[in-house]
Amino acid sequence: MFKKIILIFLGICLVAGGGLTAYVSMMDWNTHRQKIADKFSEITGKKIEFSGPISVELLPQPTLSAKNVKIINPNRSSEVLATIDNLNTEVSLQSLLKGAPDIRSLSLIGAEVWVNVDDQGAVNWKNYSKTSFSDSDKNTRLQSLNIQNALVHFENPTENIKFDLSQFNADIQAETLAGPYRLDGNFIKNQDHFGLALSLGSFSGLSDVPVNFAITHPKSESFLRFDGVYMPNEQYYKGDFSGGSKQTADFANVLTDMQILDNVYNVPLQFSVGIETDDKQIKLSSFIIKYDNLMEGSGNMVIPLHAEQGKNRTVSLKYQLVNLDLRPLLSILKAEYKNFKAKGSVYKPDLNINIDADISSERVVLNNSDTGALESVSLKGSWIDNTLSLDEFYAACAGNTVLTMEGSLVEEKKSPQYFVKVSVDSKDFLPFLNSLGLKLQSYTQATYRNAAASFNLSGNNNAVSVNDIKFAMDKMNIGGVAGVTFKDKGNFYELHLNSDKLNLDNYLPENEKEQNFMGNLKSDIQSLSFLKWLNINADLHSDNLTFRKNSLNNVTLKAEAKNGIVHVTELSGEDLLNTNFKLNTEVNNLGSLDIGFKDLNFDIRSSNMSEVKNSLKLPWPDWKIFKAADFEASGTYNGNLHEGTLKAKGIADEVKLEYDGLVKQDENFGFDGKLDIKTTNFGEFANNVGGSFKLTPATRGALNCNGFLSGDSQNWKFDQTSCLWGIVTYQGSGEVTVGKNTYKVAADLSADDLNLENLLEIQTSKNVPAINRQQENNFLQRPNLNADTFIFDIYRNLYLDINLTAAKVSYQGNSFKDLSVKILNSENVMQLNNLNMTADNQKINGNLLINYIQDTIVKGNLQVSDIDLANAGGSVYGFASGTMTLTGNFEMPAASVSDFVNNYTGSISFKADDVKVYGFNFAAIEEDLAKRQYSKGLFQVIRDNLQSGETKFPEFSGKINAERGSWKFENFVMQNDSAQLDVNGLVNFSDWKMNSDFTVTLSEPENIPPFTFSLSGLINKPALDINVESVARKYDAHWEELEAAEQARKAEQTRILNQNMAEAQNYVTSVSSSVNGYIPQLEEHQKNSDDEIYTAKYQQKLDRIAEINKTLDNMKGKAHLPDFTADDVSGINTYCAEVEQELQNWQDDIDNDYKTDVTARFARIGEDVENYDKKRAELVADYQKMLQEKFDSLLKIEATQFMMQNEDIKNYQTSLNEQNDAQNAQYDVISQKIDEAKALQDNIPVLEQKTAELRRLLQAYADNNKTMKGLYKSTSALLDDIISEQQKIYEEKKRKQKEQEMLENGEFPDSDENTDKAKDNPQAPVPAAETQPNEQALPVVDVKQNHIDDGALEQTVKIQPQGNNRPTLRKITEETSGGSVSGTIKKSYEEKVQSGAQTSGGLLKEAEGAMQKPSGTIVVK
Repeated sequence: MFKKIILIFLGICLVAGGGLTAYVSMMDWNTHRQKIADKFSEITGKKIEFSGPISVELLPQPTLSAKNVKIINPNRSSEVLATIDNLNTEVSLQSLLKGAPDIRSLSLIGAEVWVNVDDQGAVNWKNYSKTSFSDSDKNTRLQSLNIQNALVHFENPTENIKFDLSQFNADIQAETLAGPYRLDGNFIKNQDHFGLALSLGSFSGLSDVPVNFAITHPKSESFLRFDGVYMPNEQYYKGDFSGGSKQTADFANVLTDMQILDNVYNVPLQFSVGIETDDKQIKLSSFIIKYDNLMEGSGNMVIPLHAEQGKNRTVSLKYQLVNLDLRPLLSILKAEYKNFKAKGSVYKPDLNINIDADISSERVVLNNSDTGALESVSLKGSWIDNTLSLDEFYAACAGNTVLTMEGSLVEEKKSPQYFVKVSVDSKDFLPFLNSLGLKLQSYTQATYRNAAASFNLSGNNNAVSVNDIKFAMDKMNIGGVAGVTFKDKGNFYELHLNSDKLNLDNYLPENEKEQNFMGNLKSDIQSLSFLKWLNINADLHSDNLTFRKNSLNNVTLKAEAKNGIVHVTELSGEDLLNTNFKLNTEVNNLGSLDIGFKDLNFDIRSSNMSEVKNSLKLPWPDWKIFKAADFEASGTYNGNLHEGTLKAKGIADEVKLEYDGLVKQDENFGFDGKLDIKTTNFGEFANNVGGSFKLTPATRGALNCNGFLSGDSQNWKFDQTSCLWGIVTYQGSGEVTVGKNTYKVAADLSADDLNLENLLEIQTSKNVPAINRQQENNFLQRPNLNADTFIFDIYRNLYLDINLTAAKVSYQGNSFKDLSVKILNSENVMQLNNLNMTADNQKINGNLLINYIQDTIVKGNLQVSDIDLANAGGSVYGFASGTMTLTGNFEMPAASVSDFVNNYTGSISFKADDVKVYGFNFAAIEEDLAKRQYSKGLFQVIRDNLQSGETKFPEFSGKINAERGSWKFENFVMQNDSAQLDVNGLVNFSDWKMNSDFTVTLSEPENIPPFTFSLSGLINKPALDINVESVARKYDAHWEELEAAEQARKAEQTRILNQNMAEAQNYVTSVSSSVNGYIPQLEEHQKNSDDEIYTAKYQQKLDRIAEINKTLDNMKGKAHLPDFTADDVSGINTYCAEVEQELQNWQDDIDNDYKTDVTARFARIGEDVENYDKKRAELVADYQKMLQEKFDSLLKIEATQFMMQNEDIKNYQTSLNEQNDAQNAQYDVISQKIDEAKALQDNIPVLEQKTAELRRLLQAYADNNKTMKGLYKSTSALLDDIISEQQKIYEEKKRKQKEQEMLENGEFPDSDENTDKAKDNPQAPVPAAETQPNEQALPVVDVKQNHIDDGALEQTVKIQPQGNNRPTLRKITEETSGGSVSGTIKKSYEEKVQSGAQTSGGLLKEAEGAMQKPSGTIVVK
């Protein structure tokens, strides 16, 4: 088609030129416009209008000029065929006078031409009136016709073809209007340059007219050529049409204005075909094509020109291929099908010919896979009366597979109706499948074997159905039907398949099987993401299905995918490890990780759920509850793979659960909803869900619990929870974290009636010592302490953080009220913090730590207040009334109450109020001493009153230190208005013994010394011992009192001096803090500064700070000397005041230096960036200069292509351009940031940050500069290597040319070797003409080297850019050569031109007689 367009345009140019030349032959110009127009119509069959003036100048050369010329279709007067802005012609005056104009030159400038093809295939320029050449035509000479800057518009609406040819330039020479003609020209189509050459013989006689035509596309190194003859009288053509391209895809896409071939098909193509036509048929013989490795073959075609009455012509085609690659054809078919769809998918073939085809190929390539080829392919078919029949198709395929097909294609209601019967028989099905473009693998031995498949395919534009599907492979059988309906909003598919058994594991990779459940589920769903784009209804069933090593029976899937939503009406299976399941749902958001499920209803029943969980790798905790013999679960889920809402209930043996809320699947299983739990054994249930409790009466018991649960299987929270455990109701909220065999519980709980025996494991003691209640009891009777051992094993794996309250607490008959405590338990250590409760109006509070890692150790503090002391004692000693508060701090081994008391280690502080003690009567003793003048009888009086009577104490307090049950009283004082009792002693509870000393100091009589007594022995029956010697002894102690007063005075002086020194040390600390506060900013300023002056200033300040610190450290040391004086204190205060005065102006000095320093640094940034940019610019200039010099060197030796085509040089150039662009961008960024920073000069800290940032950017700028230097050196070195290598080749080439010239001149080189070569090759080709000055020689493409027919024409295309401007490397590598393309096509023939034949300076020589095979060179400028 493209060639026809060019020929039409050439005809237009020739007709226009011929007609205009005819009108030039008329002598009467402006006055005879109509005559001129009539003459043009007579010659060309076209109508012409001269809208502008016509003028003739005779001197110095007769010149005829016309402006605004129009050529009009005579059949449609409104259709303008062409417009011409300017027409100029030079005519021989002598020839004008003779009436046979000799047109020396004719120029058409600014022509615009419209070429249209109507729906009948008629061209608007076709000449229906002119059928022969007149005598005037034969006498009118046209020495030169020049067309400049023409624009041609071509349009064929029927074929949807429309394009423009711009900048059409041509030189045409003709001896007469009847020929012969020569044309050399060029044009641009879609910004691509084309070259054009045409040679036609003379039409003046009856002889054959030689025709030679060539078109070239330099960019793709392509050409099309016709060489033959035309017999006008017989309407007979004969010749050879050939072509070739090195970049076929580019050439085809440019010619068709469509992207019909991808770049991967930019490979060489050569073809040749013999064409012979007469009035009966067109015969194409020896039609040979070699398209790289894509296609190679030959064949013949006969096309009748006429048909019998009532019948269509039948075209016969027989073609044999060695190799055929269908990929380019498939690409073209896709483009054609897209065009077919764009036209409304109307199929109404109206081809008035029939075709009978017999095509075979040894090999047919389908795709890019290694096995994607068919062997021994044969196809026999026909196109009869617009019906396509596939009579026979046979192909041997990969995997020892045979593929056969037969079918037909007919038109029905303007739609294609087709039917294909397909049969496949394969020994090894996997290679066959992969040969179709699939990428499957065999993961199990002996799979994809012995496959047999057959189906019937039928359809039209609206639907396709696949019926009678029968497929057998690997001992499985699959049958069913399928189909697709085509709709505007998406196709709809139907798939109904049944299989007897299907083992999917045989066809899945191992790594897919090894994923966890969520990984497998996500992979499976991702593999179904294609359903997002499909509308499909599927009904699939398998009697037995094996998937990921799990076998299921009666597997059914019924689903419909529509508009991205999948409705699963049933997915069920049986016997999955004794488990049956059934579900239905709606799936949306396919193709994303946010896939959603709506109303996923499920029902699972299993007697082996634990095995199912393990086999499917379900993301559930490894809990024993899943081993239940009776496991049922049913419910509804709404959500996606990560989270959703679940309403479900389940049974696991004796446990019943109901849940309603959110669930979430991340790393662990998450939830947030209401949960109801019922079980008959709490301990067993807790162990079945991850606990590791020892089952005891404390942990057994029924549990009925409900509340709100949130979290995941490893960490959950409960709220508004109420649990009936046994007979106790617990309420509260909290959080549980599950670890490896551990639980962490944090909660706020309350109980109505808490029995501690249910929370502890108690081991009853078998060796409890008996207490003799009948023995004498004078003071305190030994209590019967409980020796039962507390076992804390149930708490070993628990981490507790519980705030517990209870209205009532009981333990072994003891009752408590209003309990509140914070319980902490971790790493086998329990803490009872903030313990508060009451018992018999006594208040108990404190903190306990129980360490049960090995032996139980108790540590803590307890306070018992409001203890009623009434009746606490024996028959002799005790308390008659009063209240007491005990506070104890302790730490000791204690596994029972008995151990706690008998091993008590720690301290006890006590305080009593309003106490009445019986057994002591100090008032009676005081009364006796008031009357007594001598000591006789004193002992007996005191003894009697230390075993009888009463004494009141308003309050007393004391402290007891205990060690393993041995209690020691210290600083125990009991005092009232008349006496003071100081108590010291020991009490051993394990032996129930005491040894206490009492000192009694009486208020009256005055100066009476104290006396002492002791109680020792058994606590229930202590022995009394009295010492009253001090009372009888009196002496004067006046001197001791004086000495004591002097010591007091000295002590006061020392105290005042120490106080002054302490204040001075505080002053030192304050000054030290102030001076050291400057260190961080000084060090920071010094680190950031690059100016020696300012770093020295900062260092000077730092040195002064070190000096001050040294002095202050010495002053600090004086405080530790035993003999410092008041002068030392004064000296410290004076020095500190001086330093404070010195520091007053420091901050201003530092700020000023800092500001000046930062400002100077910022200023230097600007200088540095300008220096770097200057270096970059110099490097770029040097680089361009170097490239030009290297280019000049290569130009001298005709080797510039090695520079332009070298990929490394292009890569260097690209990298250097990128680096240069990056540096330009960096320079702009730095400059912009400098401008931004200038506006911030008053904010010095911000300016310093900006300066640091600019310094980092400047360093990156410098690094890029180094990279550019490296690219410069690499490019220069590589070009030097190329020049060196090509210089040698050039010199060798010149040497051979010189030898050739000598041989042509009859001379022989001196060398024997050259002499022999000349003799062996006497007809060696003459070297190509030297390039003109300033013209660059580019690569020569010899299309004969890859031509199929070795005897065919050798054709060489040379492309020469115009001008002597030498481009830079950037232009060479990044821009296509622009400008107009001009040139000539040289043709030479074996038959010599007859003597006297006229030749011209063109490249196409005139030829007469029969055409011989041409040889020569096409040179296009």
